[in-house]
Amino acid sequence: MEVTYILTTIEIIIAILAGIGNTFVITIFFKDEKLRNRKINSLFVSQAFSDLLVGIIGIPLNILLYLKLANEFCKLTISNIIAVRTVSINNVLLISFDRYKALSHPIKYAAKQSKFSLKISIFSSWFFGLLLGFIICFYNNDKHETECTFKNIITRDYAYFLQFVSSVLPFTTLVVIYSYVYLAMRKVHLNHTCDTCVDLQNSSKTICKIRRREFHATVNMLAIVASFAICKFPLLILHLTYEIFYEVEKDKNLQQVFIAINHLTTIINPILYALKLKDFRKSCIEFLSIETENKTSLYNRSQQRNHI
Repeated sequence: MEVTYILTTIEIIIAILAGIGNTFVITIFFKDEKLRNRKINSLFVSQAFSDLLVGIIGIPLNILLYLKLANEFCKLTISNIIAVRTVSINNVLLISFDRYKALSHPIKYAAKQSKFSLKISIFSSWFFGLLLGFIICFYNNDKHETECTFKNIITRDYAYFLQFVSSVLPFTTLVVIYSYVYLAMRKVHLNHTCDTCVDLQNSSKTICKIRRREFHATVNMLAIVASFAICKFPLLILHLTYEIFYEVEKDKNLQQVFIAINHLTTIINPILYALKLKDFRKSCIEFLSIETENKTSLYNRSQQRNHI
């Protein structure tokens, strides 16, 4: 019972920090026009939205599931958990594919990727993630179980399908994409001393400058993807083990520990945005400076009024 309280408390803390951190990232994005003008930042904000939903919806519902308090709305609970998790993974895949395009085809990436195509990509990421999660609400396996668990809601075949589509396939795709990203980064690194640079659309930007900028953005973004993979991988292995050995009794406390580790990405990501991404870091400093100045100004005014 003590372990249950400890794990529940940890999840609550993660949910609160995820809510604060990701709300801050989203606020910074919408307040700073320069951030909105760079395409990749929209992808990071989409990821921040999905992490925010994990914090305010996914984690609380998972706590109810863990404490066996979700039996009355079981399908809706599990659907929400799967949906926000899948959307988060889809966003990471989208960011990774964006980095591959930016490094491999810098001119085409800079010139041809419109805001409309970016919005379509983000919409597709959310749509398919939500669809995969909420389709369970309409799923009927004719079981009448009293305890709300994945095993009692869906059949073994559907569990295999869900695990493959929402975990195995995205992780495999991530590995493949980053194999190509690594090759593209090596190519850029070997050619970063190039002397001949071609002007792009009569602007001062050049192929070399664009390559270098995207190279540095990708290097910084690798930390985000690495933390994502490290936090998600233990839970993926545990789920695969349970799916392969379907009749094995699950250790709920061990599973909850891995779920909590999995949720850590929602508080790590905002920190990495502020530390590793130059645009976000600069905007955060400016935002905090302005807020501090405003509070100081208000305090000074109130002090002057008191003296009067």
